[in-house]
Amino acid sequence: MKLAASGRITIGALYNSIENTGEEGWRTSIAPVITLEPSIKLRWKNNLAISFGGGLNLYNYEFSIPGYNYTVNYIGLKTESILNKYFYINGDVDYIALGIGAGFIYHSNDQLKKEQGDFNVLTNSYKGTPLFISPQIGTYKRDERFGYSLMLQYTYVYLKNPFITFDLSSTNSAAKSSHIGNYLGLNLIIDYDLRKKEKGTPNQWTKDLPENHLVRELKQQGKIDFKSRRITIKVWDYGIIDNDTISFTLNDRVILSNYKITHGKKKIKIKLEPGENILKMLAHNEGSVKPNSAALEFKSGFRKKTITLNSTMNTTAIINLNYQYKE
Repeated sequence: MKLAASGRITIGALYNSIENTGEEGWRTSIAPVITLEPSIKLRWKNNLAISFGGGLNLYNYEFSIPGYNYTVNYIGLKTESILNKYFYINGDVDYIALGIGAGFIYHSNDQLKKEQGDFNVLTNSYKGTPLFISPQIGTYKRDERFGYSLMLQYTYVYLKNPFITFDLSSTNSAAKSSHIGNYLGLNLIIDYDLRKKEKGTPNQWTKDLPENHLVRELKQQGKIDFKSRRITIKVWDYGIIDNDTISFTLNDRVILSNYKITHGKKKIKIKLEPGENILKMLAHNEGSVKPNSAALEFKSGFRKKTITLNSTMNTTAIINLNYQYKE
């Protein structure tokens, strides 16, 4: 289980109804709404997460009639809990995310009058703490201690009467408008795991390897050229989690041992020797789905390359890492 600090910004749209009864008609349109919400999130193995937080809703309302425009902003407080379920996919986004949020919005009791020439507007907000729900769907991606989500949500507020009303009038016009609080929004969510930073795996690490690894057949499965000596490798299971356990050696030195791979990306930092370096993936088992397979991402500066390696109890996958050293 991981504990993370989370921040969310939502940019959305709302529509408030309007009814004209005068000779001239007032107009309104789809208007923006922005929410800001810090929270604390608990996450279980990139499968399920629940967050608890609160923040602000900023509503914008605009009305117009020939010769006059009226704009007003309203800020409401909120508390919210969100339950998310993540479904792993093999792609750039990592996961499809489904979620449901629920909480309360806190409205104040305020009144605002504005008169300009023949134009008059009376805005009333009414005190209350209505319940709301917020179904959402989107994507989720992990990158070391950070998580990123992009979610489409709809917020539905359980209110019988509007929380804000508008009375608009002039010499030849009269209109009423109101809003319950519902809106459609796009969320950007950033999580940061609250844990100590993992140390990079050293090149020298004495651990157990499979007993018969020296007699296994070597299977060449790729070659990558690098212009930098320092490389970061990320290892994960891109398919079904079936308890695959592996070890890695670089030039016959252990860099990861007896590691059970998951959808979470394990980071290994290595240093290459000039020329050819041999990376081996050794299988300790073959899980429930054969063969033992893992996805590897190699990062050198801004360059990334992803490959898949497969090993068995009789074969060892190898990949050549060529360091193009220049004095």
